[in-house]
Amino acid sequence: MKKGFETLKDFDLGLGAPPVTFSPADHRPATGCQIQEWKGGKFQEVDRVDLKKRWPDKWEKAWLGW
Repeated sequence: MKKGFETLKDFDLGLGAPPVTFSPADHRPATGCQIQEWKGGKFQEVDRVDLKKRWPDKWEKAWLGW
């Protein structure tokens, strides 16, 4: 299963999420995340945060994935 995930490149999960990429060296699925809220019976986007852009030092050194 691990090797299968490590072949994903720009895989579209749907749901408005960014495409997912896994590699043998990096198991972080994406550089950002979407913030949503449930309103009026459906999910609505509130914001998108690019973690790599906002915290480049932590992205490169601390948040390496598993």
